[in-house]
Amino acid sequence: MSHRSIIGRSRGRYAAAGVAIAGLALVGVAAPATATFPAAPSDPATPDSRTELSPSPVFKNGRYVVLLQQAPTAAYDGGLTGYSATVPADGKKFDADSRAARRYDGLLDRRQQRIIARAGISTGAVSARFTTVTNGFTADLRAKQAAALSKDPAVLAVTPDELRKPTTNKSPRFLGLRGPNGLWKQLGRKGTDGAGSSTVIGVVDSGIWPESRSFRSFNKGDSRAATADSLGYTGDCDPGDDGSFAGACNNKLIGGRYYVDGFGAGNVADFEYLSPRDAGGHGTHTASTSAGRYVKNPKSEGTRYTSISGMAPAARLAPYKVCWDAAPGASGGCFTSDSVAAINDAVADGVDAINYSISGSQDSYIDPVEIAFLNAAAANVFVAASSGNSGPEANTTAHPSPWITTVAASTHKILESTVELGIGDRYIGASLTEGLPQTSAVLAVDSAADGSAAADAQLCTPGSLDPAAVQDKIVVCDRGAIARVDKSFAVDQAGGAGMILINPPGEEGVNADNHFVPTVHLETPAYDPIYAYVGGNPDATAAILAGVAEGSDTQVPEVAAFSSRGPSLAGGGDVLKPDISAPGVDVLASVVPTDANYGRKYDFYSGTSMSSPHIAGLGLLLRDLHPAWTPMEIKSAMMTTAF
Repeated sequence: MSHRSIIGRSRGRYAAAGVAIAGLALVGVAAPATATFPAAPSDPATPDSRTELSPSPVFKNGRYVVLLQQAPTAAYDGGLTGYSATVPADGKKFDADSRAARRYDGLLDRRQQRIIARAGISTGAVSARFTTVTNGFTADLRAKQAAALSKDPAVLAVTPDELRKPTTNKSPRFLGLRGPNGLWKQLGRKGTDGAGSSTVIGVVDSGIWPESRSFRSFNKGDSRAATADSLGYTGDCDPGDDGSFAGACNNKLIGGRYYVDGFGAGNVADFEYLSPRDAGGHGTHTASTSAGRYVKNPKSEGTRYTSISGMAPAARLAPYKVCWDAAPGASGGCFTSDSVAAINDAVADGVDAINYSISGSQDSYIDPVEIAFLNAAAANVFVAASSGNSGPEANTTAHPSPWITTVAASTHKILESTVELGIGDRYIGASLTEGLPQTSAVLAVDSAADGSAAADAQLCTPGSLDPAAVQDKIVVCDRGAIARVDKSFAVDQAGGAGMILINPPGEEGVNADNHFVPTVHLETPAYDPIYAYVGGNPDATAAILAGVAEGSDTQVPEVAAFSSRGPSLAGGGDVLKPDISAPGVDVLASVVPTDANYGRKYDFYSGTSMSSPHIAGLGLLLRDLHPAWTPMEIKSAMMTTAF
């Protein structure tokens, strides 16, 4: 395994970023002009302050991430006799190889050992120790040990190691990057050839699919090693325990690490890779959205699109794999301890920005990931994180900390078509497929195959439809239970001509997916009238009018229904969250071709996972143009110029 957070010193560098704003079409969700830090948790905290920010937990035997009070190396600003400050000045790089950094790392190491010994923790129980942006360790603790540590004045927090989940084409133009006044042009180089070229992004996610065209090498560039050296990037390109990432890196994809100690190698799915290679597609999608290269005419499911590009197409990429698909009986996701290890390494390796499209704390700043990002920001690393997909309910946003740019999801384009029933009634919905003339229509619930339940047929699950009943017809399917594109695949396999996908009561939001047959996705108000007409009329017909949306009241941009809302539960609601919104609905980007997605290399995903990398990529561009600005200046500038 590639991570280097087990004791030892960290190597890395940090640089501040800045901003030029040119018509950035972002949505300001909550916009204080600047974000301010609360008292740094590396300062000695009183018991009262810890109680106020984090309720007293009930400890059990288990694995914990233990955060210590003293500042980590990247955030130490001096004050101890004999130990010079190691935090970099604004616009400067952190020098982990300096005498001061090495000396301070040694101090943290010794103090960690004393705390571990004082708590009676065996050496074998400690799985990881951190010093770069986290001063602490991960360990298997008995309940009494955890409780005792929580009362130790040298300890900031004792937090259970939690399993968290990932929060899952025309974006560059929508965000004002293209065109004569766009940010790409302001960078003084030829569009996508130079945008972000002096920067590196760390993508903490499920890995990356290196064969994607989005991550191809720059033909006229230096070698991977020379490129990494010129950018001050010191990270590895780990081939993996299984060798599946061997030779994957180039002068675009300049690094790769993976972290499985928290998740457990024995818990990963058999189709997973014990390497930085992505197995599911989430990390590949977010990486290509933030910094994927310009790809002309990508093709997906028979449809060829004009182009796709990441926000900072000339930036370099380094994936840090922490999210895993699970073996049967286990739950997939991303453990806190693995994320903390990855964040420490990413900052030490020398990334300029981090994208974190993973769920997180909703109610506390004193969280291992939040604290790691606090010190990453202090070390001049810009951090964008997804707000979550638990909307539209209030108080559901994650990542409440002011030092993180927390990103909601919004629409950025209108992809609509119209369903016209044989009686003339029209319903507008989401669609990007071709149309159909008036065609016989049937309800899926009335078209169950032998041996299939009507309830399964109503949801258009694979194999549930009777080919004789749906052949050459438009099939009305309910949303729910399985992936939307799996429903159109089931219709296609049964010989259907098209699909009307309708949200039953309780479902919200529509998506223009890349379906296998012409499809329109409709909201709940269409449910009863379409069921009444098609179900009550054996001669019912319907047409799909592609691109026709007369009378549509759809607004762009608009915050997506699924996007988590504020106010934040942390800190008494004093910090408004999310900070900003970016495209997160029907975002086309690179993915992993698998049987599960029918071999697609590019696909449309929706979620705050998709919006966060837009902001992370913009952060790279802004830093590229103004390298002396801080992460908070980047954040403030984007928020105060959003619309």
